[in-house]
Order: sequence, then C-alpha cells, then structure tokens
Amino acid sequence: MRKSIHKWKARAKCAGCGRPYGNENGFPDLIIEDWAWKRISPTGNDGGLLCPCCIIESLYDERIECKGFFGSGGLTMITEKEFLELRKLHCKEDKK
Repeated sequence: MRKSIHKWKARAKCAGCGRPYGNENGFPDLIIEDWAWKRISPTGNDGGLLCPCCIIESLYDERIECKGFFGSGGLTMITEKEFLELRKLHCKEDKK
C-alpha cells in the first residue's frame, strides 16, 4: 500500500498549472474551507488538486474570501491576531 501512495504522489500535479505535488520540487497543501473548495474544484465537484498559487488565483477570480492554512511545508501556523502583532513589530523595526 505504501508504494501505491508514493506512485500517486509522483504522478499527482496541479490541474491549473501542472506543477508536481509533493515536498521535493512540488507544492505544499493549502487547505481551505469545504464550501469554497467545492466552488473552485477543478473537477466541478469537490475533487482534483490545485497548487496554492492556483487556489489563490481561483478564489480571486470567483471573488471568494475564506479561511485556510498550510497543512504541510515549513510554516508554523499562527492566528490572524498573532500575525498582525508580528507585522506591527516588523513595521516598527523597519522605521528605525
């Protein structure tokens, strides 16, 4: 079973741009709310695969705002409040 998962990952690619899926030279999982995904899904239901750039582009094209997070990759998730506090700190440091 493990081999079949690796084979799928080796073949999987973004339906929008063709970029390969996965950690090595691929893209991380950007997970968005189900209702939004159903509206932009490349299969017309809730299937398919899009890279983060194509997800953002599709959300923009459809004028959809939703919540999401990276489920893989090297980012540690923080809340919006934490992000805004970090942004304030960086802006203060840039002005020095």
